[in-house]
Amino acid sequence: MVSLLKETRRSAELRAVTATEVPGTFRVNGSNRRTRDLQTTFERPPDFGRKLNWASETYTTHDIASVFRRYLTHLPEPVIPHGMYHSVRILYLFNLSALTSL
Repeated sequence: MVSLLKETRRSAELRAVTATEVPGTFRVNGSNRRTRDLQTTFERPPDFGRKLNWASETYTTHDIASVFRRYLTHLPEPVIPHGMYHSVRILYLFNLSALTSL
């Protein structure tokens, strides 16, 4: 799973330039076939997707985001533990209000 996260991060970095211009990056689902293929590539030993040539592939920003969402969904524990959720949310809202008041 750690390798999947690293490779998803690497793929996201490669697509980051255009991802900001793509509407609904995490809202719109990627192609089921391409997302499944990409996830299979990340889970296949021994390289776990490290040798994937992003320049020659046809994966979209939505495909990569879908794999990342699947990864987060299948984690055994949430990224933000349930006991800390309200504290993190209050902190987020506080920072958001500070940014919007600039």
